[in-house]
This record gives sequence, C-alpha cells and structure tokens, in this order.
Amino acid sequence: MRQRLLCFCLQTLPLQCQTVQNRDKCSKKRTHTMESVQLICRGPCGKPFHALCDECFLGSLTQKTLQSLTRRIDSIDETLRNLSTLLVPLLAMTAQQRELHLPTEIWEQIFQHLGGRQLARVRATCRRWRDVVDGCPRLAGKFVVKLPTDTLVDEHYEPGHVMGSAARVALEKVEIVGVGFWWRSLGERLTSLSLNNCKLSLPILLGMLKFTPNLKSLELRTKFCFATAVGDASDGVKLTKLEELTLLSAKNVTMFGPLCPRLKRFRILANLQRGDDDRNVAQFLQAVQHTVEDVDVYLTADLLRYVTELEQLQLKRISFRCISRLEELPLVSFCQAQWSIEDLGIERFGTTNATLCLIGTSLPKLSRITVRITDDGTVLPSFVNTMPRLKHLKINGNSKLFMTFGTLQSPHLTQLHLHDVRLAQNGLKPYLRKCPTIRAIILEYCTFDNWSEVFGPLEQLPTLRHLELVGIVVKNNIGGPTAGCFAGLRSLKLSYLAGGDMSHRMLAALLGQCGQLEEVHLTDRVDDEMVRIVGGSVRGLRRLTMDRCVCLTDASVEHVVKSCAKLEQLVVRDCMRITRSGLSVLKRRFPTVLGVND
Repeated sequence: MRQRLLCFCLQTLPLQCQTVQNRDKCSKKRTHTMESVQLICRGPCGKPFHALCDECFLGSLTQKTLQSLTRRIDSIDETLRNLSTLLVPLLAMTAQQRELHLPTEIWEQIFQHLGGRQLARVRATCRRWRDVVDGCPRLAGKFVVKLPTDTLVDEHYEPGHVMGSAARVALEKVEIVGVGFWWRSLGERLTSLSLNNCKLSLPILLGMLKFTPNLKSLELRTKFCFATAVGDASDGVKLTKLEELTLLSAKNVTMFGPLCPRLKRFRILANLQRGDDDRNVAQFLQAVQHTVEDVDVYLTADLLRYVTELEQLQLKRISFRCISRLEELPLVSFCQAQWSIEDLGIERFGTTNATLCLIGTSLPKLSRITVRITDDGTVLPSFVNTMPRLKHLKINGNSKLFMTFGTLQSPHLTQLHLHDVRLAQNGLKPYLRKCPTIRAIILEYCTFDNWSEVFGPLEQLPTLRHLELVGIVVKNNIGGPTAGCFAGLRSLKLSYLAGGDMSHRMLAALLGQCGQLEEVHLTDRVDDEMVRIVGGSVRGLRRLTMDRCVCLTDASVEHVVKSCAKLEQLVVRDCMRITRSGLSVLKRRFPTVLGVND
C-alpha cells in the first residue's frame, strides 16, 4: 500500500533535475513490478525514470523533498485508516442494506442541510428515515405544528396529523376552550409556542403550559378573555427553561414573573399606558432582573425611571420604543446605570449627536447602535468615535440633515446602515477607508447627486460582501461603477430601482463588476428586463428572491429557467402577474423552490 502511495505522491511533487545519472540507460534489469513503473520528470529535462530506483531517481531528491514526501504519505495513510472504520461495516452489508441502513449519524448530517418542507418529504419516504428525523432534536425542531384557522379546540378535539416529535407549535385565529390528550403528549417536547390572534382564557393558557416543561420561547400575540379570572390556575406551571417571552400587552405580565426564573429576552408589542402598565412592567422586570438581558418595550418616562433604579439588572440589549420623546438627561442616566449594554436601539425617537456622545462614553461594551439624529444642517456624527467596539451602525436621518463622516473611524465596523440620509460630497469615502472589516452596507432612501456618489465610496473595499440599495434617489443618471470595484461582493439586494431610478444600462454595468455574486434579492418595481439582465450577467447565481415584484410576468419565468441553471434556492412571493402556469414551470424546474405564491 505504501509503495502505491509513494508512486502517487511522486507524480505530484515538484521534482528538480539534480541527478547526474543517465536515466535513459539505467543498469538495472526491470521486471513487471512497482520498480518498473516509469514517471516523467517535472523538471526541465522531462526524461522518464523509474519510480523506485536508487540509481536513476533517488539522487534527485533533496532532504526537503524527502520530508515533504514522507509527510504526504503519512497524511494519506491516516485518512485511509479513518475511512476504513466507516467503509468496513458498510461493505459487509448487501447493496440493499447499504442503501437504507447507513449509520444514523450520517443521515442526520445529510438531512440537517434540508428545510422543513424537504424534511417532510424525507420523513414520508420510509420508516427508517422517519425515525431518524423524529429522533434528532435538531431535525424535529424544523417542523411547526399548525391548525387550520377558525378551528375550535376542546377536550374532544383530535388534530389530523401531528408529529409527536415536533418542537414548535404556531397557532393563528384558533379558539381554545380545552385541550385533550394529544396536547399532553406533544407538550413534553415543545421548545416554542406561538399564539397569534387566538381566543382563549388565561386559565386555559396556564393549563396548557403545565404540560410544556421544556418550553424556551413563548409568544402570545393574543388578547385574553376573562383576563382577571386566573385564581390558582398558575399552580403547577413551571417554565424553568423559558428564555424568551413576547406579549401583546402589559395587562397580565406580572403573573409571569415567578414562572420564568431563567428568562433572558422580554418583549411587549403594544404601547404602554401610563399608570398600571408602567407599574406592571416595572414589577415584572424586578422579578426577573437577575437573568433578563434583552428588553424591547414602549418606554415612558416613569418606566425609564423605575428601570434605572433596579440594582441587579444588567442588560446586554435594549430597544427604546416611545410615543413621545424622552428627556435626554434620564436617558443618559439610564445608560450610565446599565453600562453592560452591548446593543442599543433608540430609533423611535430622535436625539442629538451631543447626547449620543454622552451615551457612547457611558457604554464601554457597546457594539451595536441604532439611532435617529434630529440635528439640522451639516452634521459630523462624532459619537461613533466614542464607541471603539462598534460593529453595527444604523443612522436614521431627516430631510434637513446633511451628513459627513470626515476623519471619523470605526476599526471594528462590519455593517453600516444609512436610512434617509443626505450625504455631503465625499462625506462617506474617507470613513469607509478606515473601516477595514466592513462586510455589509445598506443604503435606504438616501439621496445622491449622481451614481458616482453612490458607487465611489463603496469602491476598493476588499471585505465588502453584501450591498443593499433600497429606494435611493439619484438626481442625475450619470456616472457608474468602475472596473472591479465589487470583485468580492456575494449578495445584492435591489428595491424600488426600476425606470428612472436605475436604468437597465446601469444595472448591467453594476452586475458586470460583481464577478463572485451568488445571491440577488429583487423587490418592488423590478421589471422583466432586469430579471433577464440578472440571469445573463450573474453566472454563479445560487439564490434568487423575487419579492412583491408587481411588474414581473411569465417572461421572467422564462429568463430564470433559461439562464439560472445553478440556482439552489428560489423564492417567489407576491408577484401577482406571474400566472399559475408560470409558477408550475418554476416548481418543475427547481424542485427546492421556496415561498411561491400559489
């Protein structure tokens, strides 16, 4: 075996002609053995020589070459030994056995690359594959149990087909007045429960939760009837593994405090009313302050004051959503008290650059921030220099604000997101040159004088992999990308860019500079010609999304089928002018098509 490995390795080594022997007249007589195998020298002489001959070959090997050869043989030898541990038991099986009885671990590794819809087909193939999927929590977790809308669930209700190993349940517009044995057997394995616009009472909900001891995520987008008639219904409910809680309102939030000893993420969707809502949320946060790390609620001034006084609270993320503007001094005081915050969202109300500078100096661990700047005129967002760990930056501007980044720098920034920002001339390029790790740039509803102002700052960013151009306004349709400016780009999203916003010529010029593009996301005013250009220009396209493209017709179907042979994922959603016949063509051509609007 090692002789054969030696022969293989010699064919790949960069051998040099260092021997003085005459390879054409070797003195040894050869038989039909490994010693008679002839190789061609890869050096300048190009002469044949015997693979295992010390007279005409070994003299040409330097010590370095021999060491490299030995390492290569050892590596291949070890690989083959490892492979044999798998192949030996497989070879002992019959052909039919090998087809159906590969080790479970191998099937799990194969199936984990499939989505829920594909896994459902796999699970229905045979009993063996069904057992593999059901027995693996990672695979079973991809399935979601749903019931038809307007279903009435009581003690006698039995769902038609519920996979007992499913880990998630998502119900919408379902009325629940009781649950039967099927829920008890299903609830034991549940890790996620979502109720959206359902009708049930709190005692019924708590009765359901008694059978979900492993629940990690609970989402209740539901108004409960008989909200005050809880009584002792919470007895026996233990959500010791719950980490994420989402509620529609703060009305009954206090009852969850004692039930969630390990809660990490908490969210309330509706606006908070001053008074009872403030006190309820404050009381709940006091109960979970030792573990909660992520809070997303509509804050009032009173609630902000309550939360600031919680001594054991150590947040990592908080998103402020407010109906009215908060005073800046209490906001800064809160940040000084919660110095552990790493992710801060304050985009729902405006603040000034000066206040953001105070916040930045108060949060030494801050790596993500979303802000809305209310300054007028030309603004230098100097607050970014007070946040040296910043990785994700989103700035929301306004029509009266011109922004220039000047000599600012964010050495760890990986994503920049600008929304409704008017950039001063050459206001972004110097800053991006000082962001050596930037990987994603999102420009939404920003205004530019010409296309050179759009593409100029983005050129020569070797780490840039993702670009989104959404609803940008370009006053003069001149300029464009330069050669090779997006050589490393992998993903591109275009939205609201058809017609006068981005011409077909400009799109072709942009895609022509994206030699490694693999994913394209098209949204809104995209036409058939743009789809044709994408298919013809992006040769390595693997993922294509056409979302809410109201102008697309079956002509785009023809372009995709003809030009996008390498597609691994296709999403077509709410493209109403594409006919059912066109969708059927896509499904036949791309079996793994996702999200098609039937």
